[in-house]
Amino acid sequence: MRTAESRVATTEAMEEAMEGARGVYERFSVPRGYIKTGAAVAVGLVGAWMVRRLLSIGHRKVMEVQGGTAPARNGTALLYLLIQVASALVLPWVRGRLKEAEWGDLVKKMHPSHLFFRWLGLEK
Repeated sequence: MRTAESRVATTEAMEEAMEGARGVYERFSVPRGYIKTGAAVAVGLVGAWMVRRLLSIGHRKVMEVQGGTAPARNGTALLYLLIQVASALVLPWVRGRLKEAEWGDLVKKMHPSHLFFRWLGLEK
């Protein structure tokens, strides 16, 4: 009888701990709108940085030529191509994902145990 009572008390204590954890989680959870807005702002800042970087490449070359010999720069055409691809393909894709994303499933997919079991081939 004492063993059964201690098991019931342990179960009740675990339930109270779970309720307390849920309350704390609900207090500190961030609304989805804030996450979407923050992600959209981050994508906008990265896009603005890429455009600024692209526009400053030509300005730097003029400054270097005026100051003396200009060192050869490799990869400017590749950088330009990457920025074009990012602005034409990646940014609209990210925007669509942010608008249509189901954040509960996304958080579940990013959980380490889910990634591990998917890596093992036990989950799809």
